[in-house]
Amino acid sequence: MFICVLYVITTGKGFCLDLAKKGMNLVLVSRTKVKLQDVAKEIEEKYKVNTMVIDIDFTKDKNARERIETETKVFFHNLKTLEGTARYAGLLLAPAE
Repeated sequence: MFICVLYVITTGKGFCLDLAKKGMNLVLVSRTKVKLQDVAKEIEEKYKVNTMVIDIDFTKDKNARERIETETKVFFHNLKTLEGTARYAGLLLAPAE
């Protein structure tokens, strides 16, 4: 089971859908929580994978990396418990709009 952490913007949605289609569990990161939740819901319903959303503004949050690491630890742990093993696939930072 793989997990990918993605910094999502509107133009990155297609990439997220492609990864989910391949069975990738996703941590979606962006500034707008409502948009993230909409994408996460669509991904979970369509591809039956797990998602987590983290709303964060990289221009304002000086501890963005630490916050993402802390918040994803629980997600990784829960998936490990459910599916046996979790492998971290990486972090993608998409360009800002």
